[in-house]
Amino acid sequence: MRTRIGIGDSAPDFTLPSAGSGELLTFSHFGGKKILLSFHQDANCPCCHYAVEQLIGAHKKLAWAAKLHVICVFQSDANTIKKYILKRGADDDNDNKAGEYIFPFVALSGIEEHAYDLYEVGVVGGMRNLKSSIARSNRRLPTEVELERGTPTRLPTDFLIDETGMIVDCFRAKTVADHMPMQSIEHFLMTGGNSLGTTIKLRAGACAPDFTLCDVDGKPYSLSQYHGQKVMLSFYRYAGCPCCRRAIEKLKKFNKRLSRSGAEKINILCIYPSAPESIKECILRDSGPSDFPFIALSDPGEKLYKKYRVGADTSGHHAISVATIWYKLAFKGFAGREPEGGNIRLPSDFLIDENGMIADCFHARSAYEHIPLKRVEQFMKRTASLKQSTEPEDELRATVFDRIRRSSA
Repeated sequence: MRTRIGIGDSAPDFTLPSAGSGELLTFSHFGGKKILLSFHQDANCPCCHYAVEQLIGAHKKLAWAAKLHVICVFQSDANTIKKYILKRGADDDNDNKAGEYIFPFVALSGIEEHAYDLYEVGVVGGMRNLKSSIARSNRRLPTEVELERGTPTRLPTDFLIDETGMIVDCFRAKTVADHMPMQSIEHFLMTGGNSLGTTIKLRAGACAPDFTLCDVDGKPYSLSQYHGQKVMLSFYRYAGCPCCRRAIEKLKKFNKRLSRSGAEKINILCIYPSAPESIKECILRDSGPSDFPFIALSDPGEKLYKKYRVGADTSGHHAISVATIWYKLAFKGFAGREPEGGNIRLPSDFLIDENGMIADCFHARSAYEHIPLKRVEQFMKRTASLKQSTEPEDELRATVFDRIRRSSA
């Protein structure tokens, strides 16, 4: 059964005209920022005015400007938005001159309702439902003049979207006077989670967050430098973990097998929350720095772990099974060391395609789990088959162009 777009989904992209400047703005232009996407009714609706005033008041009080980008979409044309939202006359606000712009957010005209449909914004049915909806909101009924000015057909809907373009929290109003509670927005700014206090995992289809980390020799690496190439990001618990060292050995054997088969190359970046010295001592010594086929990156502050929402390790609840695994690995030459920091993360793996999108991901539930290597093979075959399917079309297109050139000559 199909469900509405919501928490954990990638925010759909759209392009709408700005009510202030008139230029077309694309939602993806705001990528890499925390966003409140707020869908309103008609710009001359009194309930809409009240919601906007509340939002502006909270913006001034909480100083959101540096933390949150607010995008308001109105079911009106640009002139109506300018008249009722962007400008305030002297009669409306004595502190502002007539015609002065006081709206601190981005105002977009969604009169064609394409963006409303993309985000599946609910519909208010008829004037009777409008009156009863306002009555249930415990606010005064608008006058007949106000009802003539604004007849909203959509219910207010708000989305909190993180830096990766994923919906972290959403609010679908049941009355025309409701919007997302300010407490939910504050919680999002402080924790990055939704109003329930949970952190949403990155999922396939989301845009992979860019980053810059240094390897054990201090050389910086960024995800953006691999644009047009396939990348595997592999997050490990810490450098001295025997489970992680065992996983690296399996990955090295897998990489050798791929090289012998002539398969397309995949760039494997191994992320550790350990200092470079620990990575050199525990990881590179097993094979030697020159024989280590991957790029080992150090993230002692765990900033990238938080950005990719790598979960915390709760293996303390089943310490006996973990101790048994460590004992077996010690006999195989993978003796463990105590972690350097207080927090220990669970392994996570991300397969990123040529366009920087997460094609597949794996969030482990235990210390010794990583993405099945069969899924990595499937990821590489899938993208390779897509390339092969487009090559004949490119050749045919080139042949047609050659014929056109010959005939014109």
